[in-house]
Amino acid sequence: MDDAYVYRVVEPNGRDRSGLIAPSDTVQMDSIGAGVHEVELSHIAPNCVMTSDGGRRQQVGVTPPTVTEVAFRIRCSDPSEQPRILRLASSYHDGASAFFVEAVDPNADLDTYAWNITDCRGNSVTPTGTLERHGLSTGRTARGDTVRFAVTVRVGEPDNRMDRRCTTLRVGDLRGNTSEIAEHRMGSPTGTAPTAREFNARLIGASAVRTTVVPEDVDGDFASVFVSVILRDGVLGRADGEPDVGVFNVYGYTDPTAIPDLPLGSSIGIEDVLGVTVDLIDEAGNFRRFHDDDLLQ
Repeated sequence: MDDAYVYRVVEPNGRDRSGLIAPSDTVQMDSIGAGVHEVELSHIAPNCVMTSDGGRRQQVGVTPPTVTEVAFRIRCSDPSEQPRILRLASSYHDGASAFFVEAVDPNADLDTYAWNITDCRGNSVTPTGTLERHGLSTGRTARGDTVRFAVTVRVGEPDNRMDRRCTTLRVGDLRGNTSEIAEHRMGSPTGTAPTAREFNARLIGASAVRTTVVPEDVDGDFASVFVSVILRDGVLGRADGEPDVGVFNVYGYTDPTAIPDLPLGSSIGIEDVLGVTVDLIDEAGNFRRFHDDDLLQ
């Protein structure tokens, strides 16, 4: 961790203020004018990563006498234990983001990834900002010094709003070390997304839902199938007028025959399941989505 950072504030009239700020400290500025100000933080060690939206340089609107705050979040790692992202590929369509990742970790204990889509200058363009998922330390991605996974995130924004935007990702381990932020600018697809020769989700009596999918990929770079279950509103959380979505895991299945049955019981009943969605993703970040809402056949 750095002993101090350098902050800089440029006001709309060109006035430039700078100084030092310690970690976990706050600088208060009075007599600052209205308008859009540029706030920058620098002198950040190479093993430290800025995790807040907007990165090191943020723009903030000030409307006196309202108090305006700008927060910078920084996470530092042991350089000898810091994970690294080797490859990141992504795409966006039908309101969803898909990405393929290859990462290495000296400790072989990767657990989290933090995803976002930005304007390629560090500013989030998604409704919810950065999404962090835990669970890489379980299942097939556990205890690997090299980890590959491909997943999707439901965003809901129009496709044209995400054209030429950047997918950003960092991975972290169980000891708190985090990689640098990798970035991939989305554009024209490279290759062809996988398709399904067979896909079916059906009830196994009243005890479970079984998902069967057989992928086909003409490019030979199939990465994984990411499985989601669509549930009645209010099953997983507070009712909001929209169906709930649960994911089977956070890293996808490289072997589609390993997709487990979804057990039905007191938590999720047969009447709660509205359908199953599978996303077939390749190593170029292309994906194709299939949905089955007829679980009786």
